[in-house]
Amino acid sequence: MNLNVVRSLTVFFSFLFIVPAYSQSSNPTYQIKGAVVDSASGKALEYVTVALKSADNKPVKTALTSTKGTFSFANLQKGTYKLNIISVGYRGISKEVSLDGSSTSYDAGSLRLAAQQNQLNEVSITADRPLVKQEIDRIAYDVQADPENKVNNVLDMLRKMPLVSIDADDNIQVKGSGSFKVLINGRPSSMVARSPKDVFKSMPASNIQKIEVITTPPAKYDGEGIAGIINIITNKKVDKGYNASVSTSYNAPYGPGLNGQITAKGEKFGVSSYSGGNWRNTPNTNFSLLRTSLSANATPTGSLITSGERENRNSYRYSNAELSYEIDTLNLITAELGYNGGNGNNNSLQRIEESAGTGARGYRIDNTSGYDWRGYELGLNYQLGFKRNKEQLLTGSYKFNSEKEESISDFFSTNYYGYQPSEKTPNNGRNNTSGAKEQTIQLDYLHPVKKVNAEAGLKLILRNNFSDYEYGIYNDENDFVVNEAMSNNFDYRQNVYSFYNSYQLKLKDWGVKAGLRLERTLVDADFVSSKSFFKTDYNNLIPSVSLQRKFKNNSSINLGYTQRIQRPSIWQLNPFEAQFNENFTQRGNTQLKPVLNHSFELSYSIFKKASINSGLSYSFANNTIQYVNRLDGKVSRATFENIGENKDFGFNLSTNQQIKSFNFNVNGRLSYVFMEGVIDGALLKNDGMQGNIYGYAGYKFKNDWRAGLNGGFYSAWITLQGQSNPYYYTSASLSKELLNKKLTLSGSVSNPFQKFRTWRNETYGTLFTQSELFQNYYRSFKFSVNYKFGQLKDQIKKGKRGINNDDVSGGKGGGN
Repeated sequence: MNLNVVRSLTVFFSFLFIVPAYSQSSNPTYQIKGAVVDSASGKALEYVTVALKSADNKPVKTALTSTKGTFSFANLQKGTYKLNIISVGYRGISKEVSLDGSSTSYDAGSLRLAAQQNQLNEVSITADRPLVKQEIDRIAYDVQADPENKVNNVLDMLRKMPLVSIDADDNIQVKGSGSFKVLINGRPSSMVARSPKDVFKSMPASNIQKIEVITTPPAKYDGEGIAGIINIITNKKVDKGYNASVSTSYNAPYGPGLNGQITAKGEKFGVSSYSGGNWRNTPNTNFSLLRTSLSANATPTGSLITSGERENRNSYRYSNAELSYEIDTLNLITAELGYNGGNGNNNSLQRIEESAGTGARGYRIDNTSGYDWRGYELGLNYQLGFKRNKEQLLTGSYKFNSEKEESISDFFSTNYYGYQPSEKTPNNGRNNTSGAKEQTIQLDYLHPVKKVNAEAGLKLILRNNFSDYEYGIYNDENDFVVNEAMSNNFDYRQNVYSFYNSYQLKLKDWGVKAGLRLERTLVDADFVSSKSFFKTDYNNLIPSVSLQRKFKNNSSINLGYTQRIQRPSIWQLNPFEAQFNENFTQRGNTQLKPVLNHSFELSYSIFKKASINSGLSYSFANNTIQYVNRLDGKVSRATFENIGENKDFGFNLSTNQQIKSFNFNVNGRLSYVFMEGVIDGALLKNDGMQGNIYGYAGYKFKNDWRAGLNGGFYSAWITLQGQSNPYYYTSASLSKELLNKKLTLSGSVSNPFQKFRTWRNETYGTLFTQSELFQNYYRSFKFSVNYKFGQLKDQIKKGKRGINNDDVSGGKGGGN
């Protein structure tokens, strides 16, 4: 590391701790202490939530009472405060406290809580709540209860989420798997269908209410998402007014980002909208590939070395609006509009060297490529309530999605040596226009009877995916001549008919949720140019069962089982052959079948002074879709095939603890993975341990300064034909709130001691071994400004049921 970098880091970390510390020495500070007891018995109450708020009802600090019922708040400024005492089974109380110059310590004495006679079935609390909550079939992380929501983006918050991990390339995984679905407010969104990591990097966490990881999805959700579902719930609180925020950031060396959010509500009409985007321009990075060809008896017969550099210029943008019109207390109409898009240009220079019986030879390739994609969505929902019970609902929904991508890639070969003229590869190019259109019609009915909620629904999904691709060469006049034999128009239609029925039983200490979902899938695909086609259909019966047992010490045990299916997406089916260089291509497989996965979950959670979630999981599937690499002459051809048998036994642990102004979080997972499959008649096996651990430590200083440090380690990733290398991640942040906490300034540095990360992937085949090295820019510096205005009081009413198309495996973003 050069001297300038060392100096920069020294200044940053000195500023991180010295400035806030200096600000604490000027004015006297005060203390509030007291105890909480049962009003009837006089017994001290432990682990009671004590929230300290300012005179204008804004949160200041939160604490839990000790085993003796005592609590205290230190380092307070002069002024008037409110003490709010909250505990399950007791009536909450509030006490006003005034701190002036007469004494630096205030003793609130014994605060007596009376037992609550009538227990409520559901309680909604807008403040003073735990960060993590274990529900019967999911884990919820309360983003608004985490002070870091004003500093971080949504992707940063996902690092803290139990069962979720983020790798060095910002790809998201749930329980170590990339096969999951992402929902926004309980509904699918084309905004995150392609690349959720790009959206979440540009979306401030302050726009998010909570994040849910649904580990055992109930029957109302489509069967897709082997590892489960991530549900992002956004803020929509305002009463006859508006609430808005705008934020901008610059992330060096990548580029700027911009995000805006507004929510407004009148007497009956409400609207909530957010938009954003970012630019990500990556400087030149290096890559290389070494492939050794083998004979049938594993003797090396030749080698191929590829090396070069590349640069990428990409942009991403999104916009979403939800509208709500409340006809009366029983009739509600909601609508959703969305747009997302992006474009990019990628340039690379490659040097190819071959060594075989003919001797050494080589050449150079200049590759230029570009893409432009966009997507739209429109949704409409009608919700009918019933007078007998406000939870009884009938919902009808319609949704239309459309997305399209146009890509082009050209390869120009020069500087040949050692080749005969007839062996030289002509300059060539590939063009592809692909996309999808989807319509969904859904009907849901929820009927509560005492302690049981019965739910049923019907759903129809009509999909039409297409790909019009061309391959051609450039002649001597540099005209592009299409090769009709290697070009085609692919049209893939998929209709899914489904019915579900589920029941949930709520008792004092027990909760049970069980259901069945029946799905019938019809597939009709045409290769229009070659006049060939195929049809298939299949049925899936998907059970799900979740059981929760609650205990008096704020702990619970959860047990769940479900089957999940993974339908191949258009990106895995598309037969268009994408060429990354002269020696490596990738294409989809139109013959892919859906994967059926069995998943078992056992978890234990406890919420006291620290929240702890731990769990065991086991899953297996017998026909998983594997990424397969074969050697065809000197060309490595990759595709997808249903050849895998996977088993995964995992252990996860997460904890979050708040000690006065200090917050500490650890989130990790360790699993043993076994997989096998047959490639070209040979049985391949691979197994081993893989996992990750992430830790965060944050401290809130006086005068609204906040600092944070975090780091993570990610082990090697195991595949059927090899594995990748391990790596680590570090970052630090500093923020300051101004203008009565409406303006937040924040700065951060990621991976300050590592400018580049080298990703290594080892691949083994029957006739070759291959080692790939890709260099990614790793160090970055970010500065952001967030300003919010308006009033936040009540919540816009929205439909409790909607369309959830979570039944296909994800696309290019690596997130699904």
